[in-house]
This record gives sequence, structure tokens and C-alpha cells, in this order.
Amino acid sequence: MVGKPNRLMLEMAADEMGVSPSDVVMVGDRLSTDIRMGADAGTRTVLVLSGETDADMMARSPVKPTFAVGSVADIASELLDTGRLRRSP
Repeated sequence: MVGKPNRLMLEMAADEMGVSPSDVVMVGDRLSTDIRMGADAGTRTVLVLSGETDADMMARSPVKPTFAVGSVADIASELLDTGRLRRSP
């Protein structure tokens, strides 16, 4: 059984789609599983702060996302408004 945060799961999904993990963006609300898996697999990561993890937890964690947003809707909104996401601090 393979599950998060084992990067094999993400690598297999990327392989199935015919893309490199570096072309994938992992979106999730848990630093210890979602974001860690993406980071371990070499993807960019988006932490959604409306779920399990809040900004204080993110600041204290050794696992850092590439980007952080308030909600999943913010991803589309920011991409439509600016064409890119702002990197997390």
C-alpha cells in the first residue's frame, strides 16, 4: 500500500500522464502529507490555508510550500488576475 506522503504515488501519477514531476503542482491543505509528498517528488506545491494548516503552523514547519493561498478559489482568481501565483514567505 502506498499513500501520502510517499512520493511514489505522485511519481506514478505523473508517469501515467506522461509528464515529469517538475511539471506537476501538488495542491493540498496538510503540510505533513500533501506538501511534503510534493516537495519530496520535486513538484511545486500550493498550500491551501482554509483546511488543516493555518499560517502559524506553516511558519513553524520545516516543510515549506512553494505557494500558499487562502482557498482553492484563490488559485484560479490569482492566476486569472496576474497570470501567476506569488511565492509563499
